[in-house]
Amino acid sequence: MKKTIFLLSVSLLVFAVACTKKSNNPTYPDISGKTVKQILMMQDWHFNAWADSAENDIKWIDQMDACMKDDVYSFFSTTRYKVIENSNKCYPSDYELDYTMATDNSTLVTFLDGNEWELKFKSNTKLEFWRIVNGTEQHFQKVTLTRD
Repeated sequence: MKKTIFLLSVSLLVFAVACTKKSNNPTYPDISGKTVKQILMMQDWHFNAWADSAENDIKWIDQMDACMKDDVYSFFSTTRYKVIENSNKCYPSDYELDYTMATDNSTLVTFLDGNEWELKFKSNTKLEFWRIVNGTEQHFQKVTLTRD
């Protein structure tokens, strides 16, 4: 009888651990029919890349500081977002900033560095923004936000 109870207990423990295991297939929200603003606000976004096209060449150069690579952007209202610093901090604590869009479905978003960025690609796991920079030559910058 003790052997049966022991085996039953071990089986229940193994079952409980297996059921609490994190899924390898995370679910992402459906963006079909959503406005750009809704897509921004529906989940947190990881600041994944900031690159420059190196003076009119499409050879992208990484512009991200190491402390930015673990930042998370949380668009929590229709005009504000929070930058969550995580462990590698650029600033001592998380902070909030404004963002603007002409309409809820505009592809032009003013955020990040106070400049206007054009949303060139969107999915439920990735957003890619571009802007033109006019220096000695015209070149591009792009910012990528990802779900993971």
